[in-house]
Amino acid sequence: MMLRLALLPVVMVLAGCQQSPGAPTGPLPGDASETRPYDGISENETFHFVGTEPFWGGEVEGTVLRWSTPENQDGTPVTVRRFAGRGGLSWDGQLDGAALSLVATPGRCSDGMSDRTYPFVVTVRLGEQTLNGCGWTEARMWTDDGQAQAHGAQNASATPAALVAADLVRAEWAKAENRKRCAALAFADDGGAGGTARRANFSGGWAVAFDTAGTRSAYGVAGPGLIPADEADAASQRRRLDDQWVLMRDLPALPQPAFAGYGVEGADGYPPENRSGEGLNSLAYVRVGGQACTYNVWSRLGRAHLEHLLDNLRMVPS
Repeated sequence: MMLRLALLPVVMVLAGCQQSPGAPTGPLPGDASETRPYDGISENETFHFVGTEPFWGGEVEGTVLRWSTPENQDGTPVTVRRFAGRGGLSWDGQLDGAALSLVATPGRCSDGMSDRTYPFVVTVRLGEQTLNGCGWTEARMWTDDGQAQAHGAQNASATPAALVAADLVRAEWAKAENRKRCAALAFADDGGAGGTARRANFSGGWAVAFDTAGTRSAYGVAGPGLIPADEADAASQRRRLDDQWVLMRDLPALPQPAFAGYGVEGADGYPPENRSGEGLNSLAYVRVGGQACTYNVWSRLGRAHLEHLLDNLRMVPS
């Protein structure tokens, strides 16, 4: 399915307000009277992008763009030069000998495969190919309109502002030793559990637990301190979790590749007489694309509740 862009097709060139040798030239998007360079994405932010037909994606952090495909989920690093035009940003480099130029401009964008609405339209020129996609940052996230409809008015927008206990998660994450390698995650919806959020202790990392009536730490999320095994590539991490846990789950709402291995605490499976996990502590180890830590998500409210929490994990704007 081709991407549905809620704008006219984006021209690959940007404004020359920061002109330098080799800078883009040609027809310019935006107000012709505007001379200031675009500042909607700061230089210290990570810009994420995704596209289909064929599937591709990745991120730009500083001077490195990482280009990923289903066959190369870890991605190929590309050294790029950033250019701020009057209507958006571009990053230019070389990928496997072919010229690569990625342009991001603000505008509503759909990936054509989900109910998400992204805040940036992305156009990529790779050699002779032109690819259309969408993008986001942690400060300007996508919204999940389909999920909002599924969960009703209580979670009507599924925007970062609606994330459960987002302020507390952000505050705990900001104090953690691992914060540069382990972004904050929170729940878009906690399944109606209505727990009271509080800080929890995870050595070298951060955590937020939720207490319900009669159950302390009924559920929660944590970004534990980093260990050497966390540095392995995504394919190795998937194999590790698949070997360790009985159940695996892909998490398409997070930067890719994202997946979780889960079961009963201790990496046990659910017993035949209690497949729902009632009265047990369900635990998941979670990996998220671009992050170095192995997140923990847990629930003492049953297997279905843990799975709901996993499906509702979202990045928290820093």
